[in-house]
Amino acid sequence: MLPWMLTMTAMLPRLRTVASGAVTDPTASGPTLPPADELEWVVPLEISSDHAMSERGLARVRTILQMRCELPLAAGVTASVRKIKTEAFDPITDSAGFLDVNNRAFWWHPDQGGWDQKRLMGELQGDWVDLGGFLVHRDDTSRIDGYCWTRVHAPSADEDEPALGEIYAIAADPHCHGRGLGKALVVAGLGHLHSEDLDHGILYVEQDNEAAVQMYLKLGFHVHERRGGYR
Repeated sequence: MLPWMLTMTAMLPRLRTVASGAVTDPTASGPTLPPADELEWVVPLEISSDHAMSERGLARVRTILQMRCELPLAAGVTASVRKIKTEAFDPITDSAGFLDVNNRAFWWHPDQGGWDQKRLMGELQGDWVDLGGFLVHRDDTSRIDGYCWTRVHAPSADEDEPALGEIYAIAADPHCHGRGLGKALVVAGLGHLHSEDLDHGILYVEQDNEAAVQMYLKLGFHVHERRGGYR
């Protein structure tokens, strides 16, 4: 997992979150954002951060929101969400399907797009990876059309943090835009995390990914922290 490059803080976990259809121009030539490891990061982002960084000749080009929610989600929130069946990711049979959906959904993202088999296998070597929390959804032809990859963070006494269940990566096939699959995958992932006795959900999302941000707010997330990337 590539670390964020930071200014004035400790290391920051890597962003992966996007909602299907949030960026809808697959004819563009490539990523529309600079890669995270080419930037300097300020965490948390304060009102004075832009001015302080401008004095060093740096401008903010990315803003990441850390969003959190309480688990389980309220029944009133999830009642209207599409019910779906998911399965645990199988590296032998599901890698090609995952890469296809991931790379088309994230064509615009410099950190999550353009994955290949080697990159995926490298990510799966992480000591935190639990394939039971890597959920895939299949269409009527058994083709993978979306996924929600979750991660569990142990409580941190040093940072006064409870155990956190993260939506580490999530995407739906762009062809499924408008069918409610992205929201259903979020609910499925959070449901899995709650089944692991976690009471707090977390994710990271680009601030200008307005479709995703609005979806998360409607599901009960709130903005916990902002993080700025400068160059």
